[in-house]
Amino acid sequence: MPRLAPVILLLLLVLAAHAPALRAGFVWDDDDYVTDNAALRSVEGLGEIWRRPGATPQYYPLVFTTFWVEHALWGLAPAGYHAVNLLLHAGMAVLLWRVLRRVGLRGAFLAAALFAVHPVTVESVAWVTERKNVLSGALYFAALLAYLRFERVGEEPGPQPPAAPRPWAWYALAGGLFALALLSKTVACSLPAAVLVILWWKRRARWGSVLPLLPLFVLGAGMAYVTVAMEHGHVGTNAIDLGLSALDRVVLAGRALWFYAAKALVPYPLTFIYPRWVIDAGQLRQWAYPLAAAAVLAGLWAGRKRIGRGPLAVAVLYAGALVPALGFIDVYPMRFSWVADHFQYLALPWILAGMAHLASRLAAWGCCLPHRSTPKRQTAPLEGGTHARAPSRERSPQSPIRHLSVLATGVVILLGSLTFARTLAYRDVETLWRDTLERNPACWLAWNNLGVLWRERGDLAESERALRRCVGLYPDYPEGLNNLGVTLAGQRRYEEALGCYAAALAAEPRFAPAHFNASRSALKLGRPADALAHLHAAVVLQPDDPQVHNDLGVLLLNAGQLPQAEEHLRTALALRSDYPDAHNNLGVLLQRTARPAAAAVAYRAALALRPGHPDAERNLAALLQRHPNALPPEGPSPPPP
Repeated sequence: MPRLAPVILLLLLVLAAHAPALRAGFVWDDDDYVTDNAALRSVEGLGEIWRRPGATPQYYPLVFTTFWVEHALWGLAPAGYHAVNLLLHAGMAVLLWRVLRRVGLRGAFLAAALFAVHPVTVESVAWVTERKNVLSGALYFAALLAYLRFERVGEEPGPQPPAAPRPWAWYALAGGLFALALLSKTVACSLPAAVLVILWWKRRARWGSVLPLLPLFVLGAGMAYVTVAMEHGHVGTNAIDLGLSALDRVVLAGRALWFYAAKALVPYPLTFIYPRWVIDAGQLRQWAYPLAAAAVLAGLWAGRKRIGRGPLAVAVLYAGALVPALGFIDVYPMRFSWVADHFQYLALPWILAGMAHLASRLAAWGCCLPHRSTPKRQTAPLEGGTHARAPSRERSPQSPIRHLSVLATGVVILLGSLTFARTLAYRDVETLWRDTLERNPACWLAWNNLGVLWRERGDLAESERALRRCVGLYPDYPEGLNNLGVTLAGQRRYEEALGCYAAALAAEPRFAPAHFNASRSALKLGRPADALAHLHAAVVLQPDDPQVHNDLGVLLLNAGQLPQAEEHLRTALALRSDYPDAHNNLGVLLQRTARPAAAAVAYRAALALRPGHPDAERNLAALLQRHPNALPPEGPSPPPP
C-alpha cells in the first residue's frame, strides 16, 4: 500500500462519517467558549487568554487561541470550527495508526479506522467546545510517537551498538508536544505513565528510561493542579456536593470502566446526557463492577508469561486514560451524569487497538490450521478420454485473512453509518436536547435548557411546561426555579414568579440571578423597598455584573440617593463600556444634578451604541429644549465626566 494511501483513507473515513457536522451549529456551552467569548475579539483578549486563568471558562489557552484565530478568519460561521475539529480527529486517527505500528500491534490500521468512524467520538468531533479533546488527543499521540522514536521502540537494532546515544531531538519534540497537549486539556497528563507501560510491555523499561520521564511527570502534575484549582474556584465544583464517599468513588470507578468498555464494543444507544446512576457502596451487588475489573487485571497479570504482556498493557493504558473521569476527581459535568462520551475519547483507541489486534491474531491463527480439501468427484469421460472434474473446493490458507478483511470492512461501514446518524443530533441546540430527552426522559438539564430556548422564542406556554417538568424532576435546582420564575414574570404572573425566586434562594442562598430577577418582579408589584434589598444582595454576590449595578443605580436614583446611584452607574460602565442603557441612565442622573453638557454626552453615547434608543432620544430632545447649548460639537463623544 502506498505510504500516503492509509492517511488519505483515514481522512476520507472521518469526513464521510462525520459529514453532517459541517452543517451543524453551536450547541450548549459553545456560547461561553466561542459565540459570547469577548476574549476572541481583540489582541488584548488573546493576551488575557494566556496570562489570566479565569478569562476563559477553563484554562486551556491553546484551545482558545485556535478559536481566536478562527474568529479572526471566519467570525462566527460554525462550519469553519467544525471543519477544524474534523481535521484534528483525522490527524489523531493517523497518529494512532503510526503509534500502533511502532509498538508492533497487529491490525494497527483497522484500529485507526475503527476509531476514525466510531460513534462515541461524535460528541468530541461535532461539539465545538470539545476542541479541547480533539486537539489534546492529536498532540498527545504526536508526543507519544516522538517519545517512542526517542526510545527506539519498534526499531531494529541494526549495526548500531546497544549503547548508541539516544536521539535527544525526539525527546525535545516529545516534551514540546506534551506541553501543548496539556495546554489543550490536562487529561494528557497520563502520557508519561503511558510511556512507562509501553516500555515495560516491550521489555525496554529500565532506570535510564525513567529519568527522562521525570520532567514530564512534574509538568503534568503542575498542569493537573492548575486544572483542579480552576474546576473548584472558577468552574464551580466547590459549590456542588456530589454526595460520594471514598468507597462510593471506588464503586463508581468500577462501573464507569465497564460502561465505557461496553460503549466501545456496542456503541448504542448513545446520548448527550446519560441517566445518573444511584451509587451506593452499601449495596453489595454494586461491588461486582470494581471487583470484576480488578479480577480481569489480576488475571492478565497472572497470565502474562503465557499470553504475553500486551493484553495487560492495553488494559492498563485504557484504564489509565480514564482515571480523570472515573469519579476520583470532581468535575462539573458529573452534576448531570457520571459518564459522558467525550470522557473516553483518549481511552477509546486502546480498547479498539486490543480488539483489532485480537481479530488479526485469530485470523493468522486460522491460516496456520491444517486445511482439509474435499474429495474430487470423477465424472463421465469426455470425448478424447479425458474426465471433467468438479471445481476444486480446496480452501486457501489466506481465506481467514480475506474473511477478516470483509468482516472488518463491514464493521467500519456499520460504525460509520451509526456515526453519520448520531452526528445529525448536533444540528442545533434544540435538536440536541430533544434527542437527549428521547433517550433520557428524566434529564432535568435538557428540560431546563429547552424551557429557556422556548422562552427566548416567545413560546411562554411551552417554556412553562418544560421548566415545570425540570423542577418536578429536581425540586432543588436553583437555575430551573429561577428560569421558571422568569417565564412566569413574562406572563405577568409576578407573585408566582417571586415564589419561584424564593424557592431558588432557599435551595441556594448565594444564587445571585434569583435576587436580580426578584427585584424586577417586586418593582412590577410596586414594592421598591423589596427590589432594593434584592439588588443590594445581588451586587454583593455578583459584583462584576454590570446589569446589577445599572438596575441598582436606577433604583437609588429614583429613591433620591444620587451619589450612590452615580457610583453604581459608573461601575456598570467601567465593567461594560458598550452598555447603552447605563449611558442613558447616567445621563438622567447628570441632568438631574445640573450637569447638562455631561448629560448630553451620555445620551449621545447611548445613541451611538444603539441608534434610535427611544429613552435616549426623548431625554436628549427634552434636554436640548431647556439647554440648547448643552450639545457639544459633532465628533467622537468623550466619556461622561
